[in-house]
Amino acid sequence: MLFGKPCAARRVYSVEALRRDLGLGYRQTLELLQANGFLTSGGDVGKGALLDAQALKPIVERFSGAICQVAAQRRVNAPRAQFDALVAGGILSPIAGSPVGRPYYDEGQLDAFLASIKPRVEVGEGDGGAERLVGIQTTCRKAVAGAADVVRLIQKGALKTVAKSSEESGYLAMRLDPQEVAAALCLLKPEGYLRSTLARYLGINETAVRYLVEAGYLTQVRARHPHSRKSIRVVTYESVDRFLERYVPCKHLAEFVGEGTRSVGDQFEAIGLKPIPLSPAGRGRVFLRADVSCGLRERGNRLRSLKHDDIAWPDL
Repeated sequence: MLFGKPCAARRVYSVEALRRDLGLGYRQTLELLQANGFLTSGGDVGKGALLDAQALKPIVERFSGAICQVAAQRRVNAPRAQFDALVAGGILSPIAGSPVGRPYYDEGQLDAFLASIKPRVEVGEGDGGAERLVGIQTTCRKAVAGAADVVRLIQKGALKTVAKSSEESGYLAMRLDPQEVAAALCLLKPEGYLRSTLARYLGINETAVRYLVEAGYLTQVRARHPHSRKSIRVVTYESVDRFLERYVPCKHLAEFVGEGTRSVGDQFEAIGLKPIPLSPAGRGRVFLRADVSCGLRERGNRLRSLKHDDIAWPDL
């Protein structure tokens, strides 16, 4: 009702009405408005102020019924450290637009996650073979693996033994065989290049690769070595693809035209084309693809046979 007359659609929100629709507290609602640009830092619109309902519609749709991280941890029954590892690994993600330091989660996403790791059998104390099965936390420690890696194995159906403890629920109820998990993880290739391997592929040295990472041309993330399970840093396939869309290494051009790398580079520099600057200790040349006459043809030819896994991890 508006001025005693039926209103077909809401046109304005007070903070209190918005708070009720979202199911949040007053202070949490103000934080959400500030995080999404509806309030300036430290601003307080007051309980009598009105906000445009149409502009707030995406916020209402995303955050209605949302729960805080503590409630999300309880819903999936995961300790804080394990929950954070699942978020860092991309298994779970907070709702876009959550305030910094106060993430909110969608219950539907959490329930879908639990459904994706649903155990096949239930085991109890004294059940045959149950002594070799342990929870995900212990499995991660024994298999030297991250929680996200183990969860992905479960979701992909890569494990034969996925059981549930009769004494627990949710995430902590999972019971796995650490030896089976460790064996399965050895078959997983990190989604990226070691710096040394990428340097050989691009025809530059590792110092140049390090510079490209530090300068933001390439993205480096942590991963596990498929054999040793030690922590390693890899340059993501996605960032390599983005880089090669805009730039072309002299080595790739030389392979495309069938000439020597140095000769091709010298020819381009002789006509005024300059490679992108690398660090003083960097070796190798990389050109802007748009400046090179055969740049697009080289890219199209390479994409027909490009398989990152075969280049980055040829022995796996």
